[in-house]
Amino acid sequence: MKQSLIFMVILATFSMVNSIPHKLTKRDTAFGPCADGSPQITVALSPDPPLADQLTTFTITGTMPVDTGAQTVITFFDDTDAVEGDPISTDICSSEGVTCPETTLDFTQSVQMPATLPNSIQVQVMDQTGEILGCATGDLVAA
Repeated sequence: MKQSLIFMVILATFSMVNSIPHKLTKRDTAFGPCADGSPQITVALSPDPPLADQLTTFTITGTMPVDTGAQTVITFFDDTDAVEGDPISTDICSSEGVTCPETTLDFTQSVQMPATLPNSIQVQVMDQTGEILGCATGDLVAA
């Protein structure tokens, strides 16, 4: 009887240990190239994944000629790839720590995320004429 009880306890313990995920994967946002074929930039988010209706810091880096009038454009897309709200444009040269002209871009931008998180985010760097100098798109993973 005692051996049966010990066997059942050990069996229950092994069953619980097997059901617990042993490899946890961080749900971070991976940015890749845009569909238009423009040069890819590197984008990192903090916090990642972003939280709804909270500030998110975008760190944008890349090697490209950035001159006066260049801007970043951040666009949010829903699950049907329709644009959510208005794109967020920021003048790069007026950002802290950036002096134009520049060939290596490395700056941060804080953005208020929408109340409903988008399905994907596109970050573009454009010159003063609207030509795309760099672009990255990332699909968000729900927290």
